Amino acid sequence: MKAYGVLLSLVACGLLAGLGVAAEPVVFQLDAFTARPPGVTFQDFNGAVYLPTPDISRALGIGWTRHDFSWGAIEPENDRWEWANTDRLVLQAHAQGLDILPLLAYTAPWAASKPGDGFSPPHDVADWEDYVEHVVARYIRPPFNLRYFQVWNEPTWEPMTFWHASGREWVDQVYLPAARIIRRYGCQVVFGGWPVADAGNLFRALDYHDAARWTDIVDIHYFENSTWQEIHDRYVKPGICRGIWQTEIGFHTFPNYLPNCYLRALHWALRNGWSEPNQYKLFWFASWGAGADGPKCLTQPGPDDLSVLTEHGKRLAVMNEVLSGGGLAVFSDFRTQLELAPRLTEEAPTVLGFRVGEERIVIALLLDAPTHEKNPTVLLDVRPPGAPQRAVMVTATGERHDLTLRRARKAGNGTPSYEVAVPVRRVPLDVARGWGGEYRAAVAYVVID
Repeated sequence: MKAYGVLLSLVACGLLAGLGVAAEPVVFQLDAFTARPPGVTFQDFNGAVYLPTPDISRALGIGWTRHDFSWGAIEPENDRWEWANTDRLVLQAHAQGLDILPLLAYTAPWAASKPGDGFSPPHDVADWEDYVEHVVARYIRPPFNLRYFQVWNEPTWEPMTFWHASGREWVDQVYLPAARIIRRYGCQVVFGGWPVADAGNLFRALDYHDAARWTDIVDIHYFENSTWQEIHDRYVKPGICRGIWQTEIGFHTFPNYLPNCYLRALHWALRNGWSEPNQYKLFWFASWGAGADGPKCLTQPGPDDLSVLTEHGKRLAVMNEVLSGGGLAVFSDFRTQLELAPRLTEEAPTVLGFRVGEERIVIALLLDAPTHEKNPTVLLDVRPPGAPQRAVMVTATGERHDLTLRRARKAGNGTPSYEVAVPVRRVPLDVARGWGGEYRAAVAYVVID
């Protein structure tokens, strides 16, 4: 962990004191993190796999982290429980203002139906149920207070990487037994991060033995954004499930993929009535990495063993800067000569409007290469609330260009209109798509406040 600056940052914050293997966990003071703006926020939407350092989580606006609560690590032998590491992890996350999603997996070696194979079903379902019961019962109590639990990681209908049996066996022997326990404690069940490699069987698994009705959050990994609409219409809109999370997305080196993906999904969620903070989320995989994996993550080791932002991390930091500071809502009181409607599909050029708090308007331009080539300047006609003082174009990597707000001469007593010329030719094209192909896109924000 030293390579990512985690220990150094924790020492600086005084968080390591008392974090040994004591029987009773240390209770951190969380007062500094309790205030939050009304409504849903960017931090509600934004997660990362593995706990980042406190300075990184603040800079990137991360509100959630996901970690393995491995059965074999917690219960290395039947009825011998080791809680020190997961206790410490939860308290560290809470101390820096993050919620944490426990991943309940994999089969402990001593309990596996295939000796030593943690991806095989448990030999006795009662042993799996006992592990789930212990974890949930412990971590719903103070000072942990967890309410969401993910069941398994990337199960599949036929044997693949993280599941070495059939999908029916997974639903019957792993998912439903765990879901019943989680629900009995009044908590929320997060479906097992179904992987895009087995996308064709996602609905088959959710529908088998009514698994969807034991699911609060449909959780997917590395799916195209367009899948969100289908899941929503099939399970969320009719009230079968409460929301959609993608608890792994990313893990490639295409720089503009992150804002292109996040902005579309975030705007789609707001358009679909997102009002409960935990209904929709994206988790980047991963918050840190080294070697060849480093550029795929949000941070990688830098000088003095401290974390530095990757190209992905830089783009997420800029997104956090422009979209944080207040509750989020769709802003649609603007026009552009491009006439580009909001689009969830990654390849389609689009212009998306956000309202942040009471005063700030953010208009995100996601332009493919042909649109960028034909439109060196994009004209916006905006009716922002109040009396805006400035307009700035911010590129995906944080370059800033002051813009001129010109009040349009309009008849009547309606909201004043302002015209803004956006020099998108100054916005570089970069590779945007990471799965199933690639294309070039320009990403920029017009911030008006």
